[in-house]
Amino acid sequence: ISGSNTYSGITSLLAGTTVITQSTAFGNSSLVNMNNDGPVLDVGANNLTITNDFFIRNNGPDARVILFGLTGANSATFTGQFTVNEATQRDFIINVGEDDTLTLSGPIITTAGGGAGIRKLGDGTLIVSNTGNDYLGRTEIVGGTFQLDGNHINGDNYVLSPGTFLTGTGSTTSAVISAGGTISPGVTTGDVTDDVGTGDFTLNSATNLNIDLGGTTEGTDYDQLDVIGSVDLNSDANVGGGAMLNLSLVGGFTPTVGDTFIIVDNDDADAITTTFRTTDDDRGLVELPEGSAFTAGGQVYTITYQGGTGNDVVLTAEGAAETEVTIDANGNLVIT
Repeated sequence: ISGSNTYSGITSLLAGTTVITQSTAFGNSSLVNMNNDGPVLDVGANNLTITNDFFIRNNGPDARVILFGLTGANSATFTGQFTVNEATQRDFIINVGEDDTLTLSGPIITTAGGGAGIRKLGDGTLIVSNTGNDYLGRTEIVGGTFQLDGNHINGDNYVLSPGTFLTGTGSTTSAVISAGGTISPGVTTGDVTDDVGTGDFTLNSATNLNIDLGGTTEGTDYDQLDVIGSVDLNSDANVGGGAMLNLSLVGGFTPTVGDTFIIVDNDDADAITTTFRTTDDDRGLVELPEGSAFTAGGQVYTITYQGGTGNDVVLTAEGAAETEVTIDANGNLVIT
Protein backbone atom coordinates (compact mmCIF):
# COMPACT_ATOMS: atom_id res chain seq x y z
CA ILE A 1 0.00 0.00 0.00
CA SER A 2 1.84 3.08 -1.23
CA GLY A 3 -0.97 5.64 -1.25
CA SER A 4 -1.96 8.15 1.43
CA ASN A 5 -5.51 7.04 2.20
CA THR A 6 -8.47 8.71 3.92
CA TYR A 7 -11.07 5.92 4.11
CA SER A 8 -12.71 4.94 7.40
CA GLY A 9 -14.09 1.70 8.79
CA ILE A 10 -12.28 -1.52 9.73
CA THR A 11 -9.32 -2.93 7.80
CA SER A 12 -8.78 -6.70 7.96
CA LEU A 13 -5.49 -8.43 7.20
CA LEU A 14 -6.36 -12.12 6.97
CA ALA A 15 -3.31 -13.76 5.39
CA GLY A 16 -0.17 -13.12 3.41
CA THR A 17 2.06 -10.03 3.59
CA THR A 18 0.92 -6.40 3.44
CA VAL A 19 3.66 -3.85 2.80
CA ILE A 20 2.99 -0.23 3.75
CA THR A 21 5.09 2.75 2.69
CA GLN A 22 2.86 5.55 4.03
CA SER A 23 1.88 6.47 7.60
CA THR A 24 -1.74 6.82 6.42
CA ALA A 25 -1.83 3.53 4.50
CA PHE A 26 -4.84 2.43 6.54
CA GLY A 27 -6.51 5.84 6.33
CA ASN A 28 -8.81 6.66 9.23
CA SER A 29 -9.60 3.03 10.01
CA SER A 30 -10.94 2.68 13.52
CA LEU A 31 -9.30 -0.74 13.74
CA VAL A 32 -6.87 -2.94 11.80
CA ASN A 33 -7.65 -6.62 12.36
CA MET A 34 -4.81 -9.13 11.99
CA ASN A 35 -6.28 -12.62 12.30
CA ASN A 36 -6.74 -16.11 10.94
CA ASP A 37 -3.79 -17.36 8.86
CA GLY A 38 -0.79 -15.49 10.27
CA PRO A 39 -0.88 -12.17 8.41
CA VAL A 40 2.36 -10.20 8.12
CA LEU A 41 2.52 -6.40 8.22
CA ASP A 42 5.77 -5.19 6.64
CA VAL A 43 6.80 -1.58 7.28
CA GLY A 44 8.45 -0.79 3.95
CA ALA A 45 9.60 2.81 4.40
CA ASN A 46 11.58 4.85 6.90
CA ASN A 47 10.21 7.22 9.54
CA LEU A 48 6.55 6.19 9.44
CA THR A 49 4.10 6.98 12.26
CA ILE A 50 1.03 4.72 12.20
CA THR A 51 -1.82 5.94 14.42
CA ASN A 52 -4.39 3.16 13.88
CA ASP A 53 -5.41 0.68 16.59
CA PHE A 54 -4.66 -3.00 15.95
CA PHE A 55 -6.41 -6.18 17.05
CA ILE A 56 -4.38 -9.42 16.96
CA ARG A 57 -6.55 -12.53 16.82
CA ASN A 58 -4.56 -15.58 15.71
CA ASN A 59 -6.54 -18.71 14.97
CA GLY A 60 -3.72 -20.07 12.83
CA PRO A 61 -0.02 -19.16 12.53
CA ASP A 62 1.42 -16.27 14.54
CA ALA A 63 0.75 -12.72 13.34
CA ARG A 64 3.81 -10.61 12.62
CA VAL A 65 4.84 -6.97 12.35
CA ILE A 66 8.14 -6.49 10.53
CA LEU A 67 10.54 -3.58 10.13
CA PHE A 68 13.21 -5.49 8.31
CA GLY A 69 15.30 -5.56 5.17
CA LEU A 70 15.48 -1.84 4.41
CA THR A 71 18.87 -0.28 3.65
CA GLY A 72 20.50 1.67 6.49
CA ALA A 73 19.06 2.58 9.88
CA ASN A 74 15.28 2.96 9.81
CA SER A 75 12.56 3.72 12.33
CA ALA A 76 8.80 3.45 12.65
CA THR A 77 6.32 4.27 15.42
CA PHE A 78 2.90 2.81 16.19
CA THR A 79 0.94 5.15 18.46
CA GLY A 80 -2.34 3.22 18.58
CA GLN A 81 -3.41 0.42 20.89
CA PHE A 82 -2.45 -3.20 20.23
CA THR A 83 -5.00 -5.67 21.57
CA VAL A 84 -3.87 -9.29 21.69
CA ASN A 85 -6.54 -11.97 22.01
CA GLU A 86 -4.72 -14.21 24.48
CA ALA A 87 -7.28 -17.03 24.30
CA THR A 88 -5.82 -18.11 20.94
CA GLN A 89 -2.52 -19.21 22.58
CA ARG A 90 -0.59 -17.64 19.66
CA ASP A 91 2.31 -15.22 19.90
CA PHE A 92 2.45 -11.73 18.42
CA ILE A 93 5.81 -11.65 16.64
CA ILE A 94 7.70 -8.40 16.10
CA ASN A 95 10.74 -8.62 13.84
CA VAL A 96 13.06 -5.60 13.75
CA GLY A 97 16.07 -5.62 11.43
CA GLU A 98 19.65 -4.74 12.31
CA ASP A 99 20.16 -1.00 12.99
CA ASP A 100 16.38 -0.45 12.86
CA THR A 101 14.13 0.84 15.68
CA LEU A 102 10.43 0.10 16.05
CA THR A 103 8.49 1.97 18.77
CA LEU A 104 5.12 0.95 20.22
CA SER A 105 4.01 4.06 22.13
CA GLY A 106 0.39 2.94 22.50
CA PRO A 107 -0.66 0.36 25.10
CA ILE A 108 -0.50 -3.39 24.54
CA ILE A 109 -3.45 -5.09 26.23
CA THR A 110 -5.33 -8.40 26.19
CA THR A 111 -8.98 -9.36 25.87
CA ALA A 112 -9.03 -12.76 27.54
CA GLY A 113 -6.91 -15.03 29.67
CA GLY A 114 -4.44 -17.33 27.97
CA GLY A 115 -0.81 -17.93 27.17
CA ALA A 116 -0.04 -15.83 24.10
CA GLY A 117 2.58 -13.13 24.34
CA ILE A 118 5.18 -11.15 22.41
CA ARG A 119 8.17 -12.64 20.67
CA LYS A 120 10.89 -10.15 19.64
CA LEU A 121 12.98 -11.27 16.65
CA GLY A 122 15.71 -9.59 14.63
CA ASP A 123 18.86 -7.72 15.66
CA GLY A 124 17.24 -4.28 15.89
CA THR A 125 15.56 -2.46 18.79
CA LEU A 126 11.94 -2.64 19.92
CA ILE A 127 10.90 0.20 22.24
CA VAL A 128 7.75 -0.27 24.36
CA SER A 129 7.06 3.10 25.97
CA ASN A 130 3.44 3.21 27.13
CA THR A 131 2.74 3.18 30.88
CA GLY A 132 -0.45 1.13 30.47
CA ASN A 133 0.77 -2.18 29.03
CA ASP A 134 -1.30 -5.06 30.42
CA TYR A 135 -0.85 -8.20 28.32
CA LEU A 136 -0.81 -11.57 30.06
CA GLY A 137 1.57 -13.67 28.02
CA ARG A 138 5.31 -14.16 28.04
CA THR A 139 7.75 -11.66 26.53
CA GLU A 140 10.40 -13.65 24.70
CA ILE A 141 13.47 -11.75 23.50
CA VAL A 142 14.98 -13.98 20.82
CA GLY A 143 17.09 -11.36 19.05
CA GLY A 144 18.31 -7.78 19.41
CA THR A 145 17.18 -5.31 22.06
CA PHE A 146 13.90 -4.96 23.96
CA GLN A 147 13.79 -1.47 25.48
CA LEU A 148 11.11 -1.15 28.15
CA ASP A 149 10.56 2.54 28.85
CA GLY A 150 6.94 2.15 29.96
CA ASN A 151 5.25 -0.11 32.51
CA HIS A 152 3.94 -3.66 32.10
CA ILE A 153 1.73 -5.39 34.66
CA ASN A 154 0.20 -8.87 34.93
CA GLY A 155 2.47 -10.46 32.32
CA ASP A 156 4.26 -13.79 32.33
CA ASN A 157 8.06 -14.03 32.35
CA TYR A 158 10.51 -11.95 30.33
CA VAL A 159 12.92 -14.49 28.85
CA LEU A 160 16.26 -13.42 27.32
CA SER A 161 18.05 -15.66 24.86
CA PRO A 162 21.86 -15.60 24.58
CA GLY A 163 23.18 -12.40 23.00
CA THR A 164 20.02 -10.36 23.53
CA PHE A 165 19.48 -7.17 25.53
CA LEU A 166 16.86 -5.89 27.98
CA THR A 167 17.23 -2.20 28.68
CA GLY A 168 15.14 0.89 29.41
CA THR A 169 13.80 3.05 32.19
CA GLY A 170 10.48 1.32 32.82
CA SER A 171 9.18 -1.45 35.06
CA THR A 172 7.43 -4.80 34.91
CA THR A 173 5.86 -6.99 37.55
CA SER A 174 7.00 -9.99 35.50
CA ALA A 175 9.93 -12.18 36.42
CA VAL A 176 13.07 -11.69 34.32
CA ILE A 177 14.94 -14.86 33.34
CA SER A 178 18.18 -14.56 31.41
CA ALA A 179 20.28 -17.38 29.98
CA GLY A 180 23.11 -15.44 28.40
CA GLY A 181 21.48 -12.08 27.70
CA THR A 182 22.47 -8.62 28.93
CA ILE A 183 20.48 -6.49 31.39
CA SER A 184 21.30 -2.81 31.01
CA PRO A 185 19.19 -0.36 33.06
CA GLY A 186 18.86 3.02 31.36
CA VAL A 187 18.93 3.75 27.65
CA THR A 188 22.53 4.45 26.66
CA THR A 189 26.06 3.96 27.84
CA GLY A 190 27.96 7.20 28.18
CA ASP A 191 25.70 9.86 29.55
CA VAL A 192 22.25 8.61 30.59
CA THR A 193 21.53 6.50 33.63
CA ASP A 194 18.28 5.29 35.10
CA ASP A 195 16.66 2.33 36.78
CA VAL A 196 14.44 -0.52 35.68
CA GLY A 197 12.09 -2.49 37.91
CA THR A 198 11.33 -6.21 37.67
CA GLY A 199 9.62 -9.06 39.48
CA ASP A 200 11.79 -12.09 40.27
CA PHE A 201 15.28 -11.69 38.84
CA THR A 202 17.02 -14.86 37.65
CA LEU A 203 20.37 -14.73 35.83
CA ASN A 204 22.70 -17.52 34.80
CA SER A 205 26.48 -17.24 34.76
CA ALA A 206 26.54 -16.28 31.05
CA THR A 207 24.41 -13.17 31.70
CA ASN A 208 25.78 -9.61 31.94
CA LEU A 209 24.50 -6.80 34.15
CA ASN A 210 25.77 -3.44 32.85
CA ILE A 211 25.80 -0.58 35.36
CA ASP A 212 26.75 3.05 34.59
CA LEU A 213 27.99 5.25 37.44
CA GLY A 214 27.69 8.98 36.79
CA GLY A 215 27.10 10.30 40.31
CA THR A 216 25.69 9.27 43.67
CA THR A 217 21.92 9.67 43.19
CA GLU A 218 20.30 6.32 42.45
CA GLY A 219 18.23 6.10 39.28
CA THR A 220 19.33 9.56 38.20
CA ASP A 221 23.12 9.59 38.37
CA TYR A 222 23.68 5.85 38.36
CA ASP A 223 21.87 2.75 37.15
CA GLN A 224 19.84 0.71 39.56
CA LEU A 225 17.85 -2.48 39.21
CA ASP A 226 14.74 -2.56 41.43
CA VAL A 227 13.60 -6.12 42.15
CA ILE A 228 10.25 -6.81 43.82
CA GLY A 229 10.77 -10.59 43.99
CA SER A 230 13.62 -12.99 44.56
CA VAL A 231 17.17 -12.54 43.23
CA ASP A 232 19.27 -15.40 41.80
CA LEU A 233 22.58 -14.35 40.25
CA ASN A 234 23.77 -17.87 39.43
CA SER A 235 20.80 -19.93 38.32
CA ASP A 236 22.98 -22.57 36.64
CA ALA A 237 25.08 -23.02 39.83
CA ASN A 238 28.32 -22.32 37.98
CA VAL A 239 31.21 -23.18 40.29
CA GLY A 240 33.22 -20.20 39.01
CA GLY A 241 30.64 -17.64 40.09
CA GLY A 242 27.46 -16.07 38.79
CA ALA A 243 26.48 -13.39 36.29
CA MET A 244 29.00 -10.82 35.08
CA LEU A 245 28.89 -7.34 36.63
CA ASN A 246 30.22 -4.69 34.26
CA LEU A 247 30.81 -1.17 35.63
CA SER A 248 31.36 1.98 33.59
CA LEU A 249 32.10 5.51 34.80
CA VAL A 250 30.18 8.05 32.67
CA GLY A 251 29.96 11.79 32.29
CA GLY A 252 33.46 12.38 33.69
CA PHE A 253 32.42 11.14 37.14
CA THR A 254 35.08 10.01 39.62
CA PRO A 255 33.73 8.52 42.86
CA THR A 256 34.92 9.80 46.23
CA VAL A 257 36.11 7.40 48.89
CA GLY A 258 33.07 6.24 50.83
CA ASP A 259 30.51 6.82 48.04
CA THR A 260 27.94 4.02 47.94
CA PHE A 261 25.85 2.74 45.06
CA ILE A 262 22.81 0.49 45.55
CA ILE A 263 22.92 -1.28 42.18
CA VAL A 264 20.32 -3.96 43.04
CA ASP A 265 17.52 -2.78 45.33
CA ASN A 266 15.94 -6.00 46.56
CA ASP A 267 12.48 -5.11 47.84
CA ASP A 268 11.69 -8.63 49.00
CA ALA A 269 12.70 -9.93 52.44
CA ASP A 270 14.83 -12.83 51.20
CA ALA A 271 18.63 -12.75 51.24
CA ILE A 272 20.74 -12.84 48.09
CA THR A 273 22.75 -16.04 48.43
CA THR A 274 24.42 -16.06 44.99
CA THR A 275 27.13 -13.72 43.78
CA PHE A 276 28.46 -11.86 40.73
CA ARG A 277 31.71 -12.18 38.82
CA THR A 278 33.55 -9.34 37.11
CA THR A 279 36.59 -8.60 34.99
CA ASP A 280 39.05 -6.89 37.33
CA ASP A 281 41.35 -4.30 35.75
CA ASP A 282 44.42 -6.07 37.14
CA ARG A 283 43.44 -9.68 37.82
CA GLY A 284 41.08 -10.48 34.97
CA LEU A 285 38.02 -12.64 35.66
CA VAL A 286 37.32 -12.88 39.39
CA GLU A 287 34.48 -13.99 41.61
CA LEU A 288 32.88 -11.41 43.88
CA PRO A 289 31.96 -13.03 47.18
CA GLU A 290 30.58 -11.02 50.10
CA GLY A 291 32.92 -8.19 51.13
CA SER A 292 35.39 -8.66 48.28
CA ALA A 293 37.20 -5.86 46.47
CA PHE A 294 37.75 -5.34 42.76
CA THR A 295 39.06 -2.69 40.38
CA ALA A 296 37.03 -1.22 37.51
CA GLY A 297 37.89 1.86 35.48
CA GLY A 298 40.90 2.57 37.68
CA GLN A 299 38.78 2.67 40.85
CA VAL A 300 38.59 0.15 43.67
CA TYR A 301 35.19 -0.97 45.02
CA THR A 302 34.01 -3.37 47.66
CA ILE A 303 30.75 -5.26 47.24
CA THR A 304 28.16 -6.47 49.72
CA TYR A 305 24.96 -8.41 49.17
CA GLN A 306 23.73 -7.41 52.62
CA GLY A 307 23.65 -3.63 52.16
CA GLY A 308 20.85 -1.09 52.13
CA THR A 309 17.91 -2.65 53.96
CA GLY A 310 19.96 -5.79 54.61
CA ASN A 311 19.61 -7.64 51.31
CA ASP A 312 20.64 -5.18 48.60
CA VAL A 313 23.73 -5.26 46.38
CA VAL A 314 25.79 -2.22 47.31
CA LEU A 315 29.15 -1.02 46.01
CA THR A 316 31.41 1.22 48.10
CA ALA A 317 34.14 3.30 46.47
CA GLU A 318 37.52 2.78 48.09
CA GLY A 319 39.58 5.18 45.96
CA ALA A 320 41.84 5.04 42.93
CA ALA A 321 43.82 1.91 42.27
CA GLU A 322 47.49 2.38 43.14
CA THR A 323 50.39 0.90 41.25
CA GLU A 324 53.61 0.11 43.09
CA VAL A 325 56.82 -1.04 41.40
CA THR A 326 59.41 -2.91 43.53
CA ILE A 327 62.27 -5.37 43.16
CA ASP A 328 62.02 -8.59 45.12
CA ALA A 329 64.91 -10.45 46.80
CA ASN A 330 65.68 -12.33 43.58
CA GLY A 331 65.92 -9.18 41.48
CA ASN A 332 62.54 -9.62 39.82
CA LEU A 333 60.42 -6.60 38.96
CA VAL A 334 57.15 -6.74 40.92
CA ILE A 335 54.19 -4.53 39.96
CA THR A 336 51.30 -4.45 42.44
